[in-house]
Amino acid sequence: AKAANKGRNSKITSELKNLIEDRLCKTWSPEQIIGRELKGILSFKTIYNWLYSNFLDVSLNVLRRKGRRAKIKETRGKFNIGKTIEERPSEVSTKEVFGHWEVDSVVSSRGESKACFATFVELKTRFYVAMKLEDRSKSSMLEAIK
Repeated sequence: AKAANKGRNSKITSELKNLIEDRLCKTWSPEQIIGRELKGILSFKTIYNWLYSNFLDVSLNVLRRKGRRAKIKETRGKFNIGKTIEERPSEVSTKEVFGHWEVDSVVSSRGESKACFATFVELKTRFYVAMKLEDRSKSSMLEAIK
């Protein structure tokens, strides 16, 4: 019963392994190896999987882009000034008092424009104001608030 659950047998042989390792060390890509030497025998994805699983005795540095691409880290800044929404007074949440405003910016993901909208909502009355800003700078937002 256990033998049935072990997965597929690998196609890797010592000759195949030596051929792939030799071509990788000569800066061939797995796609080139398959296209020129092993068409119909393997998939280039199999070579990548063997590399990542350490079935081949070569480093990922032999690949042109040095292995899997790292995920791009978020570059936008964190806004740490002031209080969080959870820390605001209960009168704001219950909307009993006039004069509490929420401010946000709306940025388009299309085109090269740096313009955006600043939106202001008074929480009790739901009075809504939107103003177009020429750019996304702090000074533009402060000008809109004034």
